[in-house]
Amino acid sequence: GKPRFDHVPASALVAIGAMTGASLRWAVGESAAAVGLSLSIAIMGLNVAGSALVGWLSGRRHRDGPLWPLAAVGFAGGLTTFSGYAVDIALRMDGGDATTSAGFGTATVVLALLAAFIAHDRAAKSLSRPHR
Repeated sequence: GKPRFDHVPASALVAIGAMTGASLRWAVGESAAAVGLSLSIAIMGLNVAGSALVGWLSGRRHRDGPLWPLAAVGFAGGLTTFSGYAVDIALRMDGGDATTSAGFGTATVVLALLAAFIAHDRAAKSLSRPHR
């Protein structure tokens, strides 16, 4: 059957999810550097993916069960990084690359919001469809 987490404190679920999400974020950042991908692109991808996950979970109405603290607050919270995003933009601006900084800054916010909205919408609609 399905694993049951009803007896696990929400704070433990958040910690487990955060550890997993942050570890994945670190691995993606290291892998991006190893293959020559910009850390800015990796951070953007992680932020968009995390936003989509939270949007999907909210659309599936998982805010009241154990999946929310584990996956949304913990995992997605550890996976995404506002501080990394902010520092990346600040370093680019400090290096005189204001246009690219503004582009990454804007694109990350717009794409993350779109991902959250689309995922939420699709998940909510999937609940209203009859199952076969």
